[in-house]
Amino acid sequence: MGDGWVDPGEIERFHVVVFVSHAHSDHFDPAILAWRSQLPSVRFVFGWPAEQARTPDVVFTDARETRNVDGIRVLNVHHAFDGIPESAFLVQVDGLTLIHSGDHDHSLGLSEPVFRDNIEYLRENAPDLDLLFIPTFGDEVDAIRLLDPTVVFPMHDGGAERQYGLFAQEVARRGLDVEVWAAPRPGACMVYRRTPRP
Repeated sequence: MGDGWVDPGEIERFHVVVFVSHAHSDHFDPAILAWRSQLPSVRFVFGWPAEQARTPDVVFTDARETRNVDGIRVLNVHHAFDGIPESAFLVQVDGLTLIHSGDHDHSLGLSEPVFRDNIEYLRENAPDLDLLFIPTFGDEVDAIRLLDPTVVFPMHDGGAERQYGLFAQEVARRGLDVEVWAAPRPGACMVYRRTPRP
């Protein structure tokens, strides 16, 4: 996986849950569905009513839901900012809380009512957020300030990873005391060790 591609053979000894926010090709490659034959216990969590869903996959709709997926607590927030339905996911497992935003972002930031309402809902359900994966489309800094994660992972600039470092500089310039991990390339690895906050 260090080259940015998942090799099912490297993860076959694990119980694997795959989260897919929406149907755009930069978020969902149907090739991953072949993992069902390579990883017998794999579960797919779709953020929209995907026609590719099969039992025992999990499907979220436009309603906010909380689901238990093999001991993993998953909440969703829904939006259609890109013209198609999708979810961002709040995931809690093994004492870790993370948010994977997919494309949940807006150029107007918290001025956009749906985006703000979703961020406030996520904050209520993740008062001690470890990791936030967020795209860099617009004014994310206020959302980061509200969610107060330990580490932020800027994303969605594949092939232009230099943007992540610029984003980290902007976060610091705006006065946020948060670590921003700017991946230098696809497949870059980070180890996160959770320590209690002061």
